[in-house]
Amino acid sequence: MAVALPADSYGVGGLIVPVIKNAGDLNLLGVARAVNDVAERARKNQLRADEMQGGTFTLTNYGTSGSRFQTPVIVNGQAGILGVGAIEKRPVVVSKGSPLEASAGDYLAFPAHDHLGLQL
Repeated sequence: MAVALPADSYGVGGLIVPVIKNAGDLNLLGVARAVNDVAERARKNQLRADEMQGGTFTLTNYGTSGSRFQTPVIVNGQAGILGVGAIEKRPVVVSKGSPLEASAGDYLAFPAHDHLGLQL
């Protein structure tokens, strides 16, 4: 996970990527507790060196700043990174004819989504 660090006396902050060890063995509450613990200690400059090594995959949520798209950078030595952007409602064109040509029967709608955010 990535942690934004507070600005120093020069107004420069930073970003570090501490590792939550054995995250696959934790339930959602356990992951939330680990994230809060690591983030708090990172901002207080209390992380150990081993808490910055050994990660395999990073999740990042750049959507909290309103961005829908960014290019996250894979941490050296990790297998990959998953970036999640902002979620927003946007209208789509519903067409009863060809989806590539305008039709008199076309209309705008907000698509229905299930509880996981998947379009129905």
